[in-house]
Amino acid sequence: MSSPPVSVRCPACGQGLRAVLAASPTTQWFPCPRCHRPVPVVLPRQPPPLYTWEVAQGLYPFFPLPRRPRFKPAQVAAFGLVSIAVIAFALAGVLAYYGWEATAPGSYTISGNLATNSSVGQGSLGGIVVDLTGEGGYHASQATNRFGQFSFSAVPSGGVTLRVNDPLYANTSLVTFVSTVYNAGSTGLVLPLAPAASGNATERLLTPFPDMEAFLATVGGGAVVLVFAGALAAGAAAVVRRPSGAVVGVLGAGAGVGVPVALLLLSLGTPFPYLALGSSVAGAAGAFVLVVEAATLSRTGPMGAPR
Repeated sequence: MSSPPVSVRCPACGQGLRAVLAASPTTQWFPCPRCHRPVPVVLPRQPPPLYTWEVAQGLYPFFPLPRRPRFKPAQVAAFGLVSIAVIAFALAGVLAYYGWEATAPGSYTISGNLATNSSVGQGSLGGIVVDLTGEGGYHASQATNRFGQFSFSAVPSGGVTLRVNDPLYANTSLVTFVSTVYNAGSTGLVLPLAPAASGNATERLLTPFPDMEAFLATVGGGAVVLVFAGALAAGAAAVVRRPSGAVVGVLGAGAGVGVPVALLLLSLGTPFPYLALGSSVAGAAGAFVLVVEAATLSRTGPMGAPR
């Protein structure tokens, strides 16, 4: 006749387990269902007293149940990955809105003045022709007033290039961008003039986007990267609590770290500082989760243990 089930508690993690003992040997070992450590169970003896500590009371010290750790790496990692996913999807939505809103029709005033250095400044800067090239084949030319000032009105949204081609000065150009969501500069522009000599041509870039097509391509690429990073982080958060979830957690954390890097490489952080701030938060969360999961892997290995 087999012995009745015996209820014991793992001394390492406090998990309870029920063991059905065989007739022998006296001490039998059973794996803990939580931490998988072997737990010794002594075969009860008949008749009572069943155990030695019931006969010699006070011989064995009281062994308190271990407390479960309050810091649970799996839950912390899951929360961090969910945060990365939420931030990435939110930033992708913002970029999609910027791309859609930037294509709205609009007209702007582009104004500024010419400037020379001390080696040139002979005579007036009036009468110098400034050429403006905009989106959709828009082109306009205007001669500066006697103070070297110019002003163009009804310029369409998108990239704007200003050029000065004068026999007395080297070729000078300035590239800016105007739209409802991003304006790199439309008023108070300065075109520096240098002497007409070989190698004196100058070009000023106020924006990394020379035209609307480049702006939409960059914004769309950033949105795709953010959606991919958010999906990877969300998928990792769903499985990070599994025994082998630490490896996937590292991948999701890497996606979070890559969010600010991607926006930096796409030159989206400077025109949109709020995106840079949000991506920095996602990167910090990814770095934190990466440290937590790396520590878990170093302790449990790739296959891990119940989390």
